[in-house]
Formats: sequence, C-alpha cells, structure tokens
Amino acid sequence: MSIPINAMERKNLIQEISLFLFAKHEHNPQKLKKHLDTYKLNPSLSQLKKRNRFISFLEQQSDETLFNIQRKEAINSSIITNPTYIKAMATDPRFQKIFISHSSHDKAYAQAMVNLLIDLGVQPEHIYCNSYPGHGTTFGQNYIEDLKLKLQDNVLVLFLFSENFFKSNFCLCEMGATWVLSQAQIPIYIPPFAPEDVKGVFHTSQGFPINHKHHLSAFKEEIEKRHQLTPIKSVRWSTTQDRFIKEIDLLQQ
Repeated sequence: MSIPINAMERKNLIQEISLFLFAKHEHNPQKLKKHLDTYKLNPSLSQLKKRNRFISFLEQQSDETLFNIQRKEAINSSIITNPTYIKAMATDPRFQKIFISHSSHDKAYAQAMVNLLIDLGVQPEHIYCNSYPGHGTTFGQNYIEDLKLKLQDNVLVLFLFSENFFKSNFCLCEMGATWVLSQAQIPIYIPPFAPEDVKGVFHTSQGFPINHKHHLSAFKEEIEKRHQLTPIKSVRWSTTQDRFIKEIDLLQQ
C-alpha cells in the first residue's frame, strides 16, 4: 500500500512505534530483534540498545513497512490525518474486521471460530465476538450503539445459525442491521440446524455446516483471499482443521 504521509505524520508514527515496541519488549534488544524478524527487518543489536538509535533505524524504512507494523501491532492510528490513508484503512482488505453474530447459548462455537480465524492469521484486534473476552463490547458501552459502529466499518459478518440464533432478539437485530447495511456475510450452520431451516432474506446457498471438512477448506481460502493472508501450509491446515472439527463434534455430544 503506497500511500504518502507528510513528514510530521511520519515522524509521529515512528515515535509511536518506537515507544510501543520498546515498552512491549521491556527495552530488551534480543527480544525486540527477534520480534522485528517477523517483519523481515534485521537491525543490529547496537541499533536496538537505545531508542534514538531505533528511531534512526525506523527512519530508513518505507512508509509501507511502518504502516504494516502499525496495523499488526494495533498502534493508535489517530496520529495519521491523511484522508487518503484513512480511506484506505476503511477499504483495504487487510484491515477488514470480522463480526461473529451468534446466540449466547452458542458461545462455545463462537469461541472455537475465533481461535480458527486467529490460526489462519487474522489479527485478533480485527475479530469482534461478544462471547470472547477482549473481542467484544467493553464494560459500560451501549451494545446497540457499539453494534451500529461495528457494522459501519469494513466488515465481514459470520452468522452462526442455530435454533438459538433465531430465538434471540439480539441476533435478529444483528441480522437485520447487516442486511440493511449490505455488509458481506457468510452463514454457518450449527447442526442439526440446516439451510432449509433458514427463513427470510438470506440465500441458503451462501453458507455451510460448521463441521463440514470440504467447506471448511473453502472457507479458509476465502478468508485468506479477503484478508490477503499468507496461506498456511497444507500439513498445518490439516491439523488445525481436524482439531477444530473434533472440538465442534465434542460440543455436539
């Protein structure tokens, strides 16, 4: 993503990144160096011993690299005022949020889905799931107002359809809001609930049973494509998929 920012914004962004990463790794050059390796950056230990040296190193990096660090570390983006960049944040697939709509009675299925998405490489801060600590509405927030804001973002909605879902006024509210705002959505069916049990605005051909191996692989590819993720290796995916299906099957017992 080649989006220009002015010199002051770039300076502030570098300051934020250096402060954040120094604090995160407790001013330990070895830990910081290992972490920066995930961004394919290779500073010397000497460049990481003092923050002013680390800042000098960051100043040599491209805007795209700095944006990538900011995105993955979820560093406050309010320092960026460039409207082109803000617009890109709202439309770029790498910043797309995933909202998991589900009944509170199906929270174990929702939590399993969160873990699967993280295994695929989706950033945790990009997943909204009210049943998973740290991924939902915070204490003191109005849930309905928070929902409105979430669904106005660049968001993909995963519906975990079940009998419980259609008995929940909150779930029906989420489904209606998604339809009105024309957000992308994927229905996922919790057996014994099936596509033919769905009534209303959704085309049943969109979804798949949550424990269907073939459809899970197609879902994995769709998430990787939407979020521009590096596909995980087939052996690792096979293990991840089997673990997920086993977890779902245990919940079905």
